[in-house]
Amino acid sequence: MEKKIFIASTEQRSGKSLITIGLITAFQGIVPNVGYMKPIGQRYRSRRRLDEDAILAKEVFGFADELSDINPASMADAQKDKDSLFEKVFDSYRKLADGKDLIVIEGTDYTSTIAALEFDINAELASNLQAPVLLVANGKGKSVEEIVAAVTEAAESFKELNCNLLGVVINRFQSESTDIDIEKMTSLLEKRDIPFYGAVPNNPTLSGPRLTEVIKKLKAEIVYRGDDLSKVVTDVRILAMTPENALDYMKEQDGFLLITPGDRTEHIFAALLAQKSILYPQYSGLILTGGLRPGENVMKLISGIADTGLTILSVKDDTYSTALKINEITGEITQDDREKIEIADQLVERHVDIQRIYNQLGSISTDSVTPRMFQYRILEMARADRKKIVLPEGTEPRILQAATMVLQRGICNVILLGDPNRINEISAASGSDIGKAKIIEPAKAGEEVLEEYAETLYQLRKHKGVTKELARDTVLDPIYFATMMLYMDHADGLVSGSTHSTADTLGPVLRVIKTK
Repeated sequence: MEKKIFIASTEQRSGKSLITIGLITAFQGIVPNVGYMKPIGQRYRSRRRLDEDAILAKEVFGFADELSDINPASMADAQKDKDSLFEKVFDSYRKLADGKDLIVIEGTDYTSTIAALEFDINAELASNLQAPVLLVANGKGKSVEEIVAAVTEAAESFKELNCNLLGVVINRFQSESTDIDIEKMTSLLEKRDIPFYGAVPNNPTLSGPRLTEVIKKLKAEIVYRGDDLSKVVTDVRILAMTPENALDYMKEQDGFLLITPGDRTEHIFAALLAQKSILYPQYSGLILTGGLRPGENVMKLISGIADTGLTILSVKDDTYSTALKINEITGEITQDDREKIEIADQLVERHVDIQRIYNQLGSISTDSVTPRMFQYRILEMARADRKKIVLPEGTEPRILQAATMVLQRGICNVILLGDPNRINEISAASGSDIGKAKIIEPAKAGEEVLEEYAETLYQLRKHKGVTKELARDTVLDPIYFATMMLYMDHADGLVSGSTHSTADTLGPVLRVIKTK
């Protein structure tokens, strides 16, 4: 039987997707057939209902599975109908798992309008798919105590929701005393019975957006194109002080995106000269705000030192608004961004105990059957041997809505009793779709059928004083008609009781079919 692992984050922007990619690559070094699934999608490419992470995984790893199985549902599906959601997920998982040694399942990203409910959805997915949960926690800018507190809260919540906790990986970990803090964190987590599999150090290249993405999001105009628009923005620096102080503010690392008002020419030249200097880092670009651009003479000077390679952009927004918008750009990885993918693979391989994770997956028992799994198995049995179910209350809107769900999910064949015109009218008004149902009006079922039902009922009940005339009138009643269909093997079951009392529903059945 295939192993499985559910990757869940403790909060937004934990870098879960990159860790997932790194884990898949590492697992492929242990077993030959690794699969991937993101049950609920959130980020979609254009108008296609396919999640960006699902597309990324398929293209990066060359999975042969259908995208509709890798990402079978959306957050809207999760809100609308959970029964239908889990049927989709179970159906797709069964297809994906065929021939696989391990399935990596990625949870949601806490980016929807119902982020507060996403945790429960992830827990329910992990529980019902019987997949041990590996938490990915964000360690950027946090102390050891803060990380442990966040992980403990998430771990306890998953356990309370009947999930098997595999352990935790800390991502974007920052520390001036890495070995000491990791040892401390390991001790604190183990005391809380939370296995710790490693801390991946923060890498600005992974979390930052490409300059091309910034240009697109800000709708920026290129004033001067430098040598590379694919540079990664590692951080933002606003140049609002004098060049002397600004130069001290922008000397820390490569990848800074510099921002200054478009009429501050002194900052433009300071940035260009710093870019050219071997004593300063390489910047990803310079943004001029307020819709202001350098004049003709300044542009002439810029073109004279063009070999700096610094791209200069112009936006209409003010400096503060521009900085806020850039910070909101998440820098999501794309399938052609081989640099980020390779960095993620290397970091996970180097800092996460992959073999221990894989070994632990085999030691966690996942034989329990959840209520949703039980329901799904029952529905699968029903689909495999579709029965004919007669619904005598064919003009009841709730019955028609239920019939719609049953037909859409392929659970059984439906027979509705009642006036076809009236049933179709009520169906249209209630938004039901009963096109695949068979509709029978008892009074117009055909003389041969009515005669057969009446004669059979007469023979069964004549000792109780039922005459042939009374039997003929009786079988026109929807409940009796449905009961006779059942008795004559024209249907396999009937469901009633929405508009009829228990006595009205069970009476005909006890008189005709009787108890076993």
